[in-house]
Amino acid sequence: MNNQKPSMEDVDLFNHQLDQLIRTHHLPTEEMDSVHREMLGLAQALSHKPFISPSNVQVVVRKLVTQESVPSSSKVISKRKLLALGLLLPIAAFIVACAVSPTIRTRTREVLLQIGNLIFTNKPTNAQRAEPYMNTPWPTPLIEETIDPQRWAALTQEEANRLVGFQVLVPHDVPEQEWEKAFRPEWGNPKEISWEIYESPAGWIYVLCDCFRFHHVAIGQQRVEEGKLEEFAVADAQLSEVEVRGSRGYWIEDAPTGIVGGGGSAWSLTREDIVWQVSQENYLVWVENGILYMISGSDELNLDDFELVAESLAP
Repeated sequence: MNNQKPSMEDVDLFNHQLDQLIRTHHLPTEEMDSVHREMLGLAQALSHKPFISPSNVQVVVRKLVTQESVPSSSKVISKRKLLALGLLLPIAAFIVACAVSPTIRTRTREVLLQIGNLIFTNKPTNAQRAEPYMNTPWPTPLIEETIDPQRWAALTQEEANRLVGFQVLVPHDVPEQEWEKAFRPEWGNPKEISWEIYESPAGWIYVLCDCFRFHHVAIGQQRVEEGKLEEFAVADAQLSEVEVRGSRGYWIEDAPTGIVGGGGSAWSLTREDIVWQVSQENYLVWVENGILYMISGSDELNLDDFELVAESLAP
């Protein structure tokens, strides 16, 4: 068994090459030359053997090479064919490594995407891990403090700018939702947007905004630093690529990352009456001018609402 563990760069390269093969699979084969057809055939043959062994790789390659009709007097492999096989065999070897190594297969499945220095994984979220301890008398696991505890402290925009060394953006004039417009005459007051800025213990700057009536959003901002990676678990959330302010971004929907409490009577609610449960949240994340932005909020807000907040960000 191959015990060698690939680096994150190896995994990213494998995923990139695999995506290229998948895209190639959808090209009309009549427009390909013979070398590309052979590469496609080899990729298809290997893809049907997810747990292929090194010996089987050799059998598949040898079979595909000798299938081409050549003069019976000699079967010579051309230089172009050797080059094509040379490009595919490293990929085949990595497929074999993934097949025989559970550690590699698990790591490949865990990583959903990376943007900036943030790696999103399908691991259980902190909220899900805390769920067994909710609403029970069981003590939560003891956490040993290794550094002085940090507290979230409110900052002015100027203080935040000096602290992180870049211009912190805040939301301006977020348009009302349709249901808000319908009740505007009854409320009788113009829409107001208020926000506060905090630094998290992890070094993020968060702008907590009252952008929508009954719904708050948090706008995280952090400089992308070379070599500094941070994991963010979203479990089985739905992910899709979107464009945000002219940059590539991701919309992450229904991530089980929140914890809410409720239950009991509104008039006689006590601490013992509260029922805690895991709730879902949505995220919009993108990188702009070297800064990683992540807007988070209730799953009752949709992509259009998050994009309104993103488009309104300014100094």
